[in-house]
Amino acid sequence: MIEVKKDYSTIPTGLCDDGHRAILLKVIAEKENHKFTSLYKDKSKHELKALYFEKCGYCECNGSSGYYIQVDHYRPKKGKPADGHTGYYWLGYEWTNLILCCNKCNDKKLAKFPIKGKRIEHPDLSAEGLPESHHLIASSAELLNEDPLLLNPEIDKPADHITLLPNGELLGVTDRGRETIEICDLNRQKLVLDRKDKIVKFFNPIKQYFYEYNLGNVGEEELKRNIERHLNFLFERYSPKAQYSMVWKWMWYKFEIYAKHYLENDIATASIRYYIEFVDMLETNRIQS
Repeated sequence: MIEVKKDYSTIPTGLCDDGHRAILLKVIAEKENHKFTSLYKDKSKHELKALYFEKCGYCECNGSSGYYIQVDHYRPKKGKPADGHTGYYWLGYEWTNLILCCNKCNDKKLAKFPIKGKRIEHPDLSAEGLPESHHLIASSAELLNEDPLLLNPEIDKPADHITLLPNGELLGVTDRGRETIEICDLNRQKLVLDRKDKIVKFFNPIKQYFYEYNLGNVGEEELKRNIERHLNFLFERYSPKAQYSMVWKWMWYKFEIYAKHYLENDIATASIRYYIEFVDMLETNRIQS
């Protein structure tokens, strides 16, 4: 799962003009019976693809994975009594409620939106008959006070709630993390195997560097340079543009955990030492610059 920085004050044309207001008034009048058009998708997909780097906000897959990328609603526009709510109809065309999501996560998520707090069933309305901002903008205190269990990639820090195990599985470390993994099925087999594959392919060259060193084909200085180049590759790889970018980020910040899992004891110990030295060098260069 990724963090996305969306400017809630910069709204795409078509989601804040007179035509949008007219549709929103129609939604308010029809409530749960409103039949939504593709307006929210048509007017937001281009901007969302840029913000999300064309990746699903939950599993980080992109179109190259064979998944279809869709515009989804964080709070579902329509619900079911069995899910504990009848939907957030007034948020169906709301920019702050639209996220980029793959069809696999969306098919699992559907209308699920469990909360710990009190659910808002209808919005407060202004004199114009439009929803007040405190029941409209996703970051408002009133909406946050619902205490949703599903993480929001535009508001929450996933790393505070979810961690990556060496075998490629995600582990929820909070209730919200666990619920999000369950709701979006973030440990489905393909995702686990893809994440594990990236970890394995990162550590295999390190094994080879030490193999050559133990054979006497390279000296210690060359071994260290090889490891540093490989660590620099990891450091530069966790760009948010990369598919599964959080895998690279977790490996960088929790290198010791993965090294101990994939490398033999002596190799893991040496690799961790080189990693610490490399991080210290980066910090020194940052301070000096």
